Amino acid sequence: MSSTELILTLWFINLIEMVLVAIIFLREYKKHEMNFYLGVAIFYILFVVARSCEIIRLFFNPEGSLNPPYLELGWNFWLKTGYTLFSYIGLTIIYFVLERYVFTRTKYIFTILVPITTIISIWFTIDVAHYELLLNITIPFYLLILFGIVFMYVYLAVSTSGEVRRNSIMIIFGILLFELGLVFALPEVQASVFAGIPTDIMIIGAPILSIIGVLLQIRGFKTSVS
Repeated sequence: MSSTELILTLWFINLIEMVLVAIIFLREYKKHEMNFYLGVAIFYILFVVARSCEIIRLFFNPEGSLNPPYLELGWNFWLKTGYTLFSYIGLTIIYFVLERYVFTRTKYIFTILVPITTIISIWFTIDVAHYELLLNITIPFYLLILFGIVFMYVYLAVSTSGEVRRNSIMIIFGILLFELGLVFALPEVQASVFAGIPTDIMIIGAPILSIIGVLLQIRGFKTSVS
């Protein structure tokens, strides 16, 4: 098996895993009639669609440069935009249900931040003249979104005890590994932020981290509103 086939196999395992987890939470929604579980299920479904767009873009797309900005609105742009839209809509939904049913004190701040970041993220992929400026504006928003859920559950772990604390710690590690997998999979990040890490390690490590991260998230999300 070539390295490309191995990477694709790992990503397909991750896709199947997220579909199965979405089914688990849809069943939890039907059983308990809690909209929180429905939101979590939709979150995973949208990430399946988003990851599928990125897999097609990175492995089956005949066009040239994979990194923004894109001079032409070809497949690279549309697939990248699909990945951005579906993943960010998924994040909007998961933040909404978390801020609606679990962390009400945040007043939907993170839910509002995600669409703003989405618009800027799509904008800088085609705006060659202002690419660096828009990218630098996006980074703080992106970091807030990336670590927002982690901060929420860190607070929950610190302020609680027993099973709630244990499950919060589990979901903290699950989210961190899942997000690290997302970051490692981005070609533009591989060439800049993590340039010191061999690219092959990041490319193979990304789906592995995502697979482990999703497994850790299941228990934490199932008990968040219990």
